[in-house]
Amino acid sequence: MVHSRSFIVFLCGLFFFTSCKKDPAGPGTVKEFGLESPFYTFPASHSFYYGTLLWPEDGTAFWYGGHGLYGISVPDGNATNTDNQPGYYAAYEPDSETIYYLPTECLSGCTAPVFKVNIDGGTPERIPDLEIQVSGGSPIIPVSSNQLLFVKLDPQSSVLSTYLYDQASGDSTRLAEGIPETLSPNRSEVLVYQPDETVHTEEEDIYQLAFVSLDGTINDTWQLYSNSSAHLPLYPPLWDLNGIRILYIKRDFDNNARVSLWLNHYPDSQEEKLWETSGGPEKTIEGPFRWSDDNTRLAFWERTCLKATLYSCDGGYQWTLWVYDTMKGEATKQVVDNSDETNIARDQRFSSDGSQLLLLYDRSLYLKDVN
Repeated sequence: MVHSRSFIVFLCGLFFFTSCKKDPAGPGTVKEFGLESPFYTFPASHSFYYGTLLWPEDGTAFWYGGHGLYGISVPDGNATNTDNQPGYYAAYEPDSETIYYLPTECLSGCTAPVFKVNIDGGTPERIPDLEIQVSGGSPIIPVSSNQLLFVKLDPQSSVLSTYLYDQASGDSTRLAEGIPETLSPNRSEVLVYQPDETVHTEEEDIYQLAFVSLDGTINDTWQLYSNSSAHLPLYPPLWDLNGIRILYIKRDFDNNARVSLWLNHYPDSQEEKLWETSGGPEKTIEGPFRWSDDNTRLAFWERTCLKATLYSCDGGYQWTLWVYDTMKGEATKQVVDNSDETNIARDQRFSSDGSQLLLLYDRSLYLKDVN
């Protein structure tokens, strides 16, 4: 069933953010608000365009990017580079403590093998007979220690489709047309971004978000709109940790193109507006979006163009990290970044009790109390 209420949802499956060259006359490069000294700084020679920050337990953090797997103890900063092979689009499977990744810098339009490595290090292992299509979304989604969701071209229809791979048998099963975005917390459903052929027109591209069980059953669909370049996907919807609400962003073109953050209660499609930017088209909401373990706090970034022109941003960006408290119904500003650094990864993870943030920021790791 397609819900009668439709959503302008902005989707993206990448682990990095695009910035632009800063105007030398712009604001300074001081990181202003709420940070002490970092407890670890990565080598300046390392690429930070892509990567994934993991904090599966409060004692040790892991970073997988262009220079391999790092394990960094928190907060004393002792680091070990346990695997020097670059890894992109990394995904973590907690039961087996395994990181899956692609050894390629390709962002779209290519195929790549899949490797895995334990978070404690060791020799990376290529998964036999598995190559996936890199085309946005989340190209690797671990389901269990034995199963992976991935995307590839269907050999019969030549369209991108979501498949389930079984490592024990080596078999791949097609679940649905479209690109996988995110797995439900109970690992029973995957959200798949797909064209809605029932309402597609030449003037307007209509897409839908399908709720697909791991046996291929489509349980529900929500209609999404993408009409011309003004509606290009920006960030994927995300389950809350209870599996009953889905987070996404919308841009209201009838209200100065203001961006807002929403929760939708699944499956009854009851929308709840959490927060919106204070400006117009020069501001947007960016990920990564991270929930605290108790599901009451949400960390995300707001990006502001400091000098917008008609088609681009010529004055650099300001990045602001916010934490939204669902119990209080308010967001608090955590960090403001006026950095000259461009195209570098930012990420954050809550401690197990939700009182602290582990923050990857300006090529360094910080541990800060949540204001």
